Amino acid sequence: MAAPQPFDFIKKRKKTKIKTKDGFELEVSCPCCYDPGSPIHSNLTPLQRLTGLRKMMAALSIDAYLVPSEDAHSSEYVAVADERRSWLSGFSGSAGVALVTADKALLWTDGRYFTQAAAQLSEDWTLMKQYQPGVPTIEDYVLKELRSK
Repeated sequence: MAAPQPFDFIKKRKKTKIKTKDGFELEVSCPCCYDPGSPIHSNLTPLQRLTGLRKMMAALSIDAYLVPSEDAHSSEYVAVADERRSWLSGFSGSAGVALVTADKALLWTDGRYFTQAAAQLSEDWTLMKQYQPGVPTIEDYVLKELRSK
């Protein structure tokens, strides 16, 4: 029996077919993505997801966890399986960054999404209205709130 080769697992991955705007069909299988096209644990509530993340953060001594909208490739449009921020927070707008600490869950987004975010976020989340007076940037917030950590 032949020894396994370094990227054999890619051959076993589920492939996702996508159609481009130009009508081309592509078959995608990326080794760094979990399982393109298949969101995980979709039956959990946003509070259960947030609680689970905080438990993992505590176990690993992580003070803050940043969840951007982009995928691992910084793509503007991401596959359903890469919608981490949306999955965690419940906010489905295309622009936004979530920051989770042991006692706060915050979402920064711009003015295009204030109404949508307010409607989709649960009471466990705080909407940070980006670029509004008195609202710190994510960087300023982290430096101020987590300075002692």
